[in-house]
Amino acid sequence: MKYAIQGYEDVAAEHLLGIFGNPIKHTLSPVIHDTLSDALGLSERYVPFCVEDEELSHCVKLAYDEGVLGLNITVPHKQHVMETLVDVDIAAKTIGAVNTLVRVEGGYKGYNTDMPGLAKALETEGIALKDETVIMLGAGGAARAVAYMWRKAGVYRKPDICAGAGDCG
Repeated sequence: MKYAIQGYEDVAAEHLLGIFGNPIKHTLSPVIHDTLSDALGLSERYVPFCVEDEELSHCVKLAYDEGVLGLNITVPHKQHVMETLVDVDIAAKTIGAVNTLVRVEGGYKGYNTDMPGLAKALETEGIALKDETVIMLGAGGAARAVAYMWRKAGVYRKPDICAGAGDCG
């Protein structure tokens, strides 16, 4: 399929899945997903697609037309991809970023799985956030999901802001 990175252009399987991003050559997602598919006896292959900003809408439509079952979305497309979808989950709308596309009638529905993934990891480690003081480093799609999770967990509060080391006393 066009836009697949080198080595993935002619992947054959009953079901295709993939990831849109740029840069994307570094991703280990195909190794992880294909290993799991093989272990489960599924005829699925996971393809990384290098997609430029201006080609995003075209690539989402092309993936749907070519029968791609689902996609992960990464940098820099988590926010702009929402404009290309037939539906967006309410949590993803609130977060303002999508990282998972699921094939539905007429296109894809977008979800954000960053927040539930991190929440589950924290819960597994016994970490409760309510009434805790937190700091966020980052401002992308995943950071938006973390801020949403904090608010739902009762962490949300107006942050202290300081312009520099001398102003934070």
